[in-house]
Amino acid sequence: MKWHIAYKNGAEIRHNFDTVKLVKGKVKVDETQMRKIIYKALATYDTIGGVWEFKDHKGKKRKVKGGTWGSTVDYEREMPFIEKAYKKKKSHDNRKPFLLRESPKNYSKIQIEVSIPKQHMWMYKGKKIILQSDVVTGLPNPKKKRQTPVGVFYITEKKPGKYLKGRGYKTWVDYWMRLTPTGVGFHDAPWQPRFGGNRYVVGGSHGCINLPPAFAKKLYDKTESGMTTFIH
Repeated sequence: MKWHIAYKNGAEIRHNFDTVKLVKGKVKVDETQMRKIIYKALATYDTIGGVWEFKDHKGKKRKVKGGTWGSTVDYEREMPFIEKAYKKKKSHDNRKPFLLRESPKNYSKIQIEVSIPKQHMWMYKGKKIILQSDVVTGLPNPKKKRQTPVGVFYITEKKPGKYLKGRGYKTWVDYWMRLTPTGVGFHDAPWQPRFGGNRYVVGGSHGCINLPPAFAKKLYDKTESGMTTFIH
């Protein structure tokens, strides 16, 4: 059997002389050509930022693009692995590639939905509302780059107290629930004079979902790492 690497998604990379060149008499993988083959083979593993379908708190089907849900291939590790395997003529079957990030496999049973236009959020299971509250999301001014990202996310970190730091600010919050690697999450915001309505237009956050302090504690007590969050 000729050299190959077969992945769990059904894709396979086979021996192909178009991907090999000789450099000073030594076999060298043509990385440009090989990358094209690898990108095509592993496309189903590069899903972060894609379009996802979900059911909102009313049971209505929706689609949203973006977020941290899915996975992304670590090509800086996968490429050398493939090149080494090829040189040694060592085949691999049922392989899962090196990944930079990977979300849970399925949506959590209890989910969170945030509506930016309505400035409201819900924690729900099926059509049953567990918690809900008005919120303040990011400042909707593209030039300020403080918009709350949309898409499917999941809680990756919970901390009962944390300093939020950014350009020009350092703020303590009592309840922190992270959604993105760049620092977007849920937290209490006692400095906000009100929540909901058009408050976010003039007093929006730096991207986080600001919560009334009392509600933030309730949400913190009921959330778990990996809990799916839909923002639209």
